[in-house]
Amino acid sequence: MKVSIIVPFKNAAQYAASIVESFETQDYNSFEVIFVDDASEDASGELISSLVTNFNFRVVRGKGNGPGSARNYGMSLAVGEYIGFVDVDDYLDISYISKLIEKAKGADIVECMYKAISPTGDVISSTNVESFLSSADRFSETLLGKHSRVSWGKLYRKNFLQENKISFPDGIYTSEDHIFVLKCFKYSSTLTIVPEFLYFWLRRPDSLTNKTPTKKNIEDFCCVAQIKFELLNDGKSDSLYEGFSKRLLKEIRIFRREIEGNSVLESIFRKTLKRNKNLTDCAEFIAKQNLYMDVVEFLNNEI
Repeated sequence: MKVSIIVPFKNAAQYAASIVESFETQDYNSFEVIFVDDASEDASGELISSLVTNFNFRVVRGKGNGPGSARNYGMSLAVGEYIGFVDVDDYLDISYISKLIEKAKGADIVECMYKAISPTGDVISSTNVESFLSSADRFSETLLGKHSRVSWGKLYRKNFLQENKISFPDGIYTSEDHIFVLKCFKYSSTLTIVPEFLYFWLRRPDSLTNKTPTKKNIEDFCCVAQIKFELLNDGKSDSLYEGFSKRLLKEIRIFRREIEGNSVLESIFRKTLKRNKNLTDCAEFIAKQNLYMDVVEFLNNEI
């Protein structure tokens, strides 16, 4: 088996037919799909099993600890030389797997371009072609938010992941992709690209990334920030630290606006941020440039 594709899902019966069709119509057949049920309360798994007719697949039961944990479980079962991830509500070009694997040729990572699609089929956004083709430092550009921070749209050499002990952070439900992709780009020595739009990301209003923030989202935000600091501090440069600090404060500003008016969440957010010395240090560093003073003021307000 050349490729293992992992698809985490939860209560996804409405997307079962479309995701199965994406794999049924692939023009490549040396692949398996591992569907990981992340504690669904509907019959998603049974429906997927009943629809598959012409590709190797398994439906396995995860522990309900979020999509990152589900992907980790899928990776532990994968037999392919390369591993990829697909979200259950997205869909693929018929040559998605064949074109990626054709370009792989032993590379640690192979990546294609994507389009973000609305439920009505409109293109919302897509890969920045110029950046995709010219980026020489995927780690730095991903850390700074200039490159896609998602795990799908790529294949990863399984031995590369195992040798570098790369996995998704357990228990984190949002932005867990950021950490996985950053680790991959940090430790990879070879990356090849397919400059074609082969992956189609469905942007749903009720997806995890579009829901109103909760206390759990705050915890995840701060955990992800801390892991990014740890990756950055391993051989950081002053310019990269400055750029990342500005990017992080911008994300704090955006997050704060999403919870503005909710005094309980604002208080939790402030307390959680202030417990992270790396974060308060970067805020003080940027404040010396008189930038993001609204964020600095928010952090310095009395709780």
